[in-house]
Amino acid sequence: MKYFVVVFWLFAFVAKAQIPPPTEEQVNQQYEAVKLELLCRTFQFILKENKAEQASNKLRCDNIEALGQSIPKEYKQATSIYNLFRHKHYSSFGKGKLDMRLDKFMKDLSTELTKLNRDRAWQEGLQGLQGQLTEIRSQSLRQIREGTHQTQQNVSLDTIADKIAQPRPITTTTPTTTQNAQTESKSTGIGYVILFLILLFLLTGGACAFLYWQIQELKKEVAEKDAQIKERFNHVESQFPLFTPLKEYQALPPKLGFLNDQLNAIVQEVMVLKTRNEMKPTTDELYAQRTEHLEGMRYNPNTRMHYIKYRPDIHGFNPAEFRNEPTRDSIYKLEISLDNPNQATFAIVNRSEYHTVALLNADEMLSLACEYANPPYNDTRIITQENGIAEKRGEIWVVLKKAIVSFE
Repeated sequence: MKYFVVVFWLFAFVAKAQIPPPTEEQVNQQYEAVKLELLCRTFQFILKENKAEQASNKLRCDNIEALGQSIPKEYKQATSIYNLFRHKHYSSFGKGKLDMRLDKFMKDLSTELTKLNRDRAWQEGLQGLQGQLTEIRSQSLRQIREGTHQTQQNVSLDTIADKIAQPRPITTTTPTTTQNAQTESKSTGIGYVILFLILLFLLTGGACAFLYWQIQELKKEVAEKDAQIKERFNHVESQFPLFTPLKEYQALPPKLGFLNDQLNAIVQEVMVLKTRNEMKPTTDELYAQRTEHLEGMRYNPNTRMHYIKYRPDIHGFNPAEFRNEPTRDSIYKLEISLDNPNQATFAIVNRSEYHTVALLNADEMLSLACEYANPPYNDTRIITQENGIAEKRGEIWVVLKKAIVSFE
């Protein structure tokens, strides 16, 4: 592949060396010829727009000097454009910059023509002229490079969109130069054809060689992949007897039996723990049993005694919360007489170990059901000075009279 690349660039360099670039004199001649065509067409437009058709037909487009002499002196617009552009060469654009010089010339010419008249008809005609100038430029450049260029002379215009005038020979180019240009053009065309054929041959050969190389590489890659797949298949086939589904199925029943035995043992342990928790006394019951000696118990067969907490939302006691032992919340001891089951007395339990929570929350647990004989302040014990009275109304025991308590 490197060989083909080197040969390609070598032939390109040789072909380019055989085509000599145009000289500066030739570029200037080509520029002046195209400029003459553009100016001639421009002056025809100006005279036509100023109702001077006869003067337009008498324009001489043989050379730039003859063109200036054929413009009538009374038409100042055409004369000013001629004086402004007759010596415009734009040679500062650099050697061989023909297209750039012509672009600049046409741009400046269009700007000056726009300034001549602001009428709508003039501007519309100017747009048509610009299209014609672009076509004249392209056609003139093509004819110059082919050696068949001719100038315009004595052309009549019917409308602003008339066709481009018939060409005439350029007097500024000698016959010898024209013949040399034609000879160079023919030799250049032959060189291009030869270069194209050589490039086509090289590209075809290079493409065939590249495709052949790619096919060989793909064959090698396919052979390697095939060998790897066969090796993996042989390895898996050799290990297959150790992992047959029959052996795995035969090993499942012992595993299932072992797991079933473990599950049964866990279920039995859970049942034992559940039974122990049901029979086990609560923390409050244990605490009450351990501290029952701190408060004297008196038995009265005509009364029933319950421990309960005060409920601020119902302003009394809820029978659903009756307890047999006091707790840190259930600190009220309610005694119900069997002779009068709808009325009862209540007091604070006389065991100080249950008073801590009530002393910390006196506003919620004490003040609504008790009156204070002295205000509580850093106390540790509550003493009932006088029992309160509660009455059953529906399902709720309502406080009729608050108990009187003191703090120590």
